[in-house]
Amino acid sequence: MTDGQGGADGWDAPGRGPHGSLPPWYGGPGGYGGAPDPRARPAAYGAPPAYGYAPPPGYGPPPLPPGVSYASWGSRALALVVDSLALFVCVAPALVFTAVVASRTRPGEDLSIAQGVTVAVLFLAGIFAWLYNYCWTQGKRGQSWGKRLVGIHLVRELDLNPPGGGMGVARYALRSALGNATCGIYSVVTALWPLGDDRNRTLDDKILHTLVIRRPR
Repeated sequence: MTDGQGGADGWDAPGRGPHGSLPPWYGGPGGYGGAPDPRARPAAYGAPPAYGYAPPPGYGPPPLPPGVSYASWGSRALALVVDSLALFVCVAPALVFTAVVASRTRPGEDLSIAQGVTVAVLFLAGIFAWLYNYCWTQGKRGQSWGKRLVGIHLVRELDLNPPGGGMGVARYALRSALGNATCGIYSVVTALWPLGDDRNRTLDDKILHTLVIRRPR
């Protein structure tokens, strides 16, 4: 059957739609004789990523854009040191309050309920602030406090965009769980893994398909 617009069902030639229009996936003239052009981005891919590229399925990660490089082990280690110090800063108010209360308490005297609650609230608030930055913010924006200071970014391997807050939480949970399960062995191995990896990745990066990069300023 034809509808008067061309060939069968309105398609007047291979690779052409109703009224002679080209379907979205067609790569243009010379596009493999009317077959879908594997170099063309399917409409289902959505908006282009920040760096304007995404590989066809099965082609693996693309090369880095000009000016972008893999973060060195030294820069990643420095960012981790800064983030570790930030944890101490976050819980410092609780430690200071506890020290002040202890200095004013008589030997053998316990903290009052109000003082105990205050210490707990300050401590939990500090831990939450640090976890929010190190997990959620690092995943959503690509940078924790340490990475921001050093100038490196956590990104997805596929398109070099931040992996998302959920992935940031999963990344921290994975490292913590495997580190505890192996009595810290995994934590040491994954921290040193970038020294022998061609893209300076940790084991967490390899498992979750993330990278840490340095972008041009």
